Amino acid sequence: MTENEISENLQAAGCTQAKGMLDSFAMCDTEEKLRLLEKQRFRILQNLHKYERRIDCLDYLMHRLRCGE
Repeated sequence: MTENEISENLQAAGCTQAKGMLDSFAMCDTEEKLRLLEKQRFRILQNLHKYERRIDCLDYLMHRLRCGE
């Protein structure tokens, strides 16, 4: 995988510091690269769960309004 492909993929994944991660990648072995990616994946997943809870709250309110409560 080229440096450009890695950079584009990191940016597409929402890594706001793709350049910094790319620099780290250059100095890391495969295990460390996987650890960095897993850490970023965890952050994204945490945000996903936060937004899912917000959607659930809105869905609940809309349901209550539709039922006339």
